[in-house]
Amino acid sequence: MLNYALGIIEVQGYSVALAVADSACKASDVKLAAMDCNAPALGDRANIPLMVQIKLIGSIDDVQVALEVAKRKALNYNEEKDILTHIITRPYEDLQKLINVGKVKIK
Repeated sequence: MLNYALGIIEVQGYSVALAVADSACKASDVKLAAMDCNAPALGDRANIPLMVQIKLIGSIDDVQVALEVAKRKALNYNEEKDILTHIITRPYEDLQKLINVGKVKIK
């Protein structure tokens, strides 16, 4: 088991994702691990036809704070039904290979 928490938030829109990630990282001691993009279930019929997943890592408390702040920020742009959050405490070690995977490259 890994000794940190993984926080995940999915929002609609790339610019929304950037604002959400910025707020989350400023609110607590978390690291932006990866961002990934895909089409929402409605595809081109969606209001914003792009879902962005943001992955954050840090202590359980810090990740919880970051996700709360991130969701509040996302609610300025997206409807609550279009925002998904999840926290995985002490992820299984093999997940480490997937945590940093994303279509958006962080250098």
